[in-house]
This record gives sequence, structure tokens and C-alpha cells, in this order.
Amino acid sequence: WICEPDEFSKAIIDVWKTWDESGFPFGYPKNVVSERFANFAKQYIENPIVGIQIWNTEKCTVLRQREILHRRQTQLILGELHPYFKKTLETAKVRPRTVSITLTNEEQKEYVEEIMTFGVKEIASQITLIQAKLFEKIHLDELMDKNWENPEKCPKLTVFTNHSNGISSWVIISILSGKDIRDQLSRYIKFIKIADYLHSIKNFNSCVSVLGGIDSAPISRLKRLKGIPDSLQSKLEKLKQLYSPLNGYRTYRSFAKQVKCIPLVGVYLRDLTLISDGNAKFINEDKSIINFDRMKLIADRVLEFNQINASLYAQELTPIPTLKSSLENLKIYTEDELYEKSLAIQPITITKSPEQQLAELQDKFERYKSETQVQFDTLQSQLEKLQEQLQSTDTAFTNYKEKKDPKSSSKTKKELNNIKVQLLNAMLLCDELIAEPLE
Repeated sequence: WICEPDEFSKAIIDVWKTWDESGFPFGYPKNVVSERFANFAKQYIENPIVGIQIWNTEKCTVLRQREILHRRQTQLILGELHPYFKKTLETAKVRPRTVSITLTNEEQKEYVEEIMTFGVKEIASQITLIQAKLFEKIHLDELMDKNWENPEKCPKLTVFTNHSNGISSWVIISILSGKDIRDQLSRYIKFIKIADYLHSIKNFNSCVSVLGGIDSAPISRLKRLKGIPDSLQSKLEKLKQLYSPLNGYRTYRSFAKQVKCIPLVGVYLRDLTLISDGNAKFINEDKSIINFDRMKLIADRVLEFNQINASLYAQELTPIPTLKSSLENLKIYTEDELYEKSLAIQPITITKSPEQQLAELQDKFERYKSETQVQFDTLQSQLEKLQEQLQSTDTAFTNYKEKKDPKSSSKTKKELNNIKVQLLNAMLLCDELIAEPLE
């Protein structure tokens, strides 16, 4: 129902007057209808929903003043129509808040910047409320027969996935849009804390989306973001380990089975893809016998998905309309757009021209060639010495065999010792050759 505040207030009053004069609908007694009507009126008086198409401070202020005025008038007029109304509505507070805004693209770009003024828990809670609502809308048939590969067959899943990607993109652009190094580092640290809080309230999907933005190429390449406290760096590394895809997300699966959570939907899609592709639909060639094992595997994953109740978050978290509205429609920037913005902050520095680099490589090659030649000459010299030593040893052994005399034992020992010395010298030369570096 979309109308001006005065029209809405008039409609409420006219409806009650009509029922009071002509009879109450559905056969309900007057006291029951009056109680419900009073509660509805109180809800309107305390929590209005006002929509405008263009964000304009002056227009919004005028609109807010008008709707406050009409809510107060409605409160007074209804209080005079019925004693129960007066009793119920006299405690109602006309709060000057709750304006739902629809922004143009350019205005949204400026307004999203204000998201960073909110606290860690406030941002994380609103992201969780949005993702929980989108998750609950996913139909189970979107998880069947690989329908997730066709956006037309999985519209709700596509919306959920796009919002998750939007979170990652928003994290990157928010950090890159910091006004200076200090602001960029502050935002980087803030997103680490947001990811940690999302994990603590079991919004696993959004936690990974934030981590994806933090760990993206446009952010991870920035040296200015390396100087964070050790405690935060440790916290970031721990989160990365918890959601590591190694071993089929083994660590994540150890804590992911929760009734109230927002799971990694991508893990379910991964499992369903592997089951669908790795198991035939039929177990015989003429396709007359269905593979019930395959169906059971798919059913187990889908039923586990269906048991998750993300709607429970709505009972615990309080909406912040302006913040929630901004986080619902996050723009997804292209990889090129984000990387160009990153390069504008920290350009790739090339200190040497290609000609200089080539000259350096040629110089290194010449030095290596010269050093190698020296090593080769040294080895050649040692080989020649070894050959001489072996020749001397061979000559000594030949002389010993020619002069061999069993009766002259002292002379024999002397000649054998001489051969032993020659062999030891040859072995020492071999050791030198082995120990000589060849690099």
C-alpha cells in the first residue's frame, strides 16, 4: 500500500468508523477487532515505513516532518474513537526515524561510503539478516539436476550468489577508497574483525565473502597493508585455515553442521556436482534400472541443506534500515576496475629498461663463463698430476716385480712401502678432484 502519510492516516480512521457504524467483518466481536486494530495502529505510529525515490536532504526532512505530524494526529483522533484505543495508544511513542531510501546508482555509490561509519557488529548483523533472508528463499529444486548451472532455473540461488560476490567486491572497493594510507589500513583491519564476528555468529558464507575480498589480488599486493598487529594477523591466518578448501574443506566440515547458520553454499554445490558427475543415473546399459545409491547421496546433501534454519537470525538481530538498505544493493565491480584502482595506489615500478636488463644478463654470463674456464683449467692440471702419479706408481710396481727376491725381505718391504706411498698420493689427488666445486 503506497500513499501519502495523510491518506494513510485518513484511511485508518475511516476504516474504523465504517466498521463501527456498519458492523465488523468476518463475524469477529467488536472487542477482538478493536484490540487487533489498536495494535496495528500502534505499530504504524511507532514504526513507520517511508519511501522516497531520490536521496535529497531537504526533501527527506520535509517528508519526515509531515509523516510525524500525521502519526501524532492519528494517535489523538483514534484515542477519542474508542476507550481501548486511548489506553493502548497513549503509551505509543512517535519516533522520528525509519526512512527507507531507494537511491540512484551515483547516489548509492556516495552513500555506501557511509557504511564504514557503522561498527563491526552492526555491519556484520545487517549482512547476516540480508543473507539469511536470501538463503531461506532458495528452493530445493534449484539444487537438483544441476539446475544451479542455469541462472534461469535457479533464480533465488543466483540472487544469493550475486549478493555474496557483491560483499567481496564491496570489501575491496571500500579498502581501496580509503582517503590515505592510514584510512586504508584502518578499513583493512576493520574487515578482519567483521570476518571474525561473522564466523562467531555462524554466518560462514558471508565470512568467506569478506575473506575473499581481503585476500584478493588488488588488496594482497599492497605493501602498505602489511603492517597490522601480530594478533590480527594471527586471527586472519586462523580464519583462512578454517575455510581452506584443502582436503575437500575438511576443516570447515568439522564445524559447519549447525541448525542456525548460513553455510558455504558453494560447498553444497561442489558436493552435488561431484556426486552427479561421478555416478551414473542408471546402472545398466538400457537405462532401465535407476542408480538409487546416487539418488541417496544427492538426497542426503539436499536434506542437510534443508534442515538449516537461517530465519532464526531475524529473532535475534535488530534491523538498522538505512544500513541494511545500503548493504542489500552492493555493486559488483569488474576485476579490471578493481585492479586498476589498486595500481593507482601502488603502481608497478620498473627501475631498469629492457636494454639494461639484457646488458646485466650478458655481463653475468661472461663472468660465469670466465669462472667456469678457471675451474676447468684447475681440474685439467689436477688430472695431469694424477696421470703422472699413476704412471710413477705403475713404474714402481713393475720394478718391484722384476727385482722380486724372496730372500731379501728388508728390500722387499722398502719397495712395497714406496708403492703404497705412490698409491696414497694418487688417492689424495682423487679426493681433491671430488671436492672441487663445479658450480
